[in-house]
Amino acid sequence: MNERIVTPTEYFVDRFVSLKELRDKLLPRIHGWSWADDAINDLWKLGSISPQSRGMCPNKPPCPARECPHVTRLILSEEYYKWAAEVDARIGSALTAEQVLRRARVR
Repeated sequence: MNERIVTPTEYFVDRFVSLKELRDKLLPRIHGWSWADDAINDLWKLGSISPQSRGMCPNKPPCPARECPHVTRLILSEEYYKWAAEVDARIGSALTAEQVLRRARVR
């Protein structure tokens, strides 16, 4: 499993991520807002399901939906930036999407 979504050279790269990976990176940014989980889920659902996962967990019984690392979706950078701009407008953040990604990267 990929333990990071962003590296310093990948700010504008489309990537496959699980809902758990996306939540781990983005929830700290908008934690405390009543709409935070829904906003992250909406971003994840905008992505295309990866051919490898086919949208289904191979475990029997399946992993909990929010914790399953087996189901990934392709999140397009363009969709992320639209989502980030909407979130920034809602929380009144002055950070750009690139600044947020830099702060969230795994060292």
